[in-house]
Amino acid sequence: MVVNLSASPFAAGRHRLLETAVARTAKDLRTAIARTNLVGGNDDLVFDGRSFAVSAGGTLIARGAAFEEDVVTVDLFSLPRGAPGDPAPEPEIWGALVLGTRDYARKCGFTSVLLGLSGGIDSSLVAAVAVEALGPENVLGVLLPSPYTSRESVEDARELAENLGIRVECIPIAPVMEAYDEALGEIFAGLPRDATEENLQARIRAAVLMAISNKFGSPAPRPGTSRRRRSATPPSTEIWRAASP
Repeated sequence: MVVNLSASPFAAGRHRLLETAVARTAKDLRTAIARTNLVGGNDDLVFDGRSFAVSAGGTLIARGAAFEEDVVTVDLFSLPRGAPGDPAPEPEIWGALVLGTRDYARKCGFTSVLLGLSGGIDSSLVAAVAVEALGPENVLGVLLPSPYTSRESVEDARELAENLGIRVECIPIAPVMEAYDEALGEIFAGLPRDATEENLQARIRAAVLMAISNKFGSPAPRPGTSRRRRSATPPSTEIWRAASP
């Protein structure tokens, strides 16, 4: 029997390719192969576990659980009974997101997180992942409405927080935006308002979330895709991007 000790990071659908390749090798070598894989999150990498064993005839005879520790006993001398079912693509990616976020927080010593709620799909996804990973009692949602924020967005964000069972705080950023307007008034004199003023919202919100994060020692996961953000935020959306086919 051949035992393969592996630390292969997760990507959607990759394990099926591995199972096929190992089965082909086992059949060619006429020997059983067991592949044991690491499980857990490590910064922006997620290891999905899902260790498996293949008979000498190339038949999959056992598979461990996905995204959790598992112990599987394999009898190579009994007739293969088939491996357990595998998660569908969507639950598979969800499992990777939750495990990566939970282990990032745990290994960094964080017990809670805070995040900005906009009422949109991005922050809603991150909030749902955080609740699943850490529990609703450990997630704080922060609403940061500006003069450009619609009433519907605020209502959607509050409804999301209620549905997830998380605490929510509302900090209007209009006074901060007015301070920027005053500071930039002279250099912007005579120019029409445009995306510049709207883009200031993101910078202000990031500063407010950073201040709350620093004060209470809770990281602030956010749905950004820039790899430069990895050092400051849990890798939820980086995992999502890596997991997507």
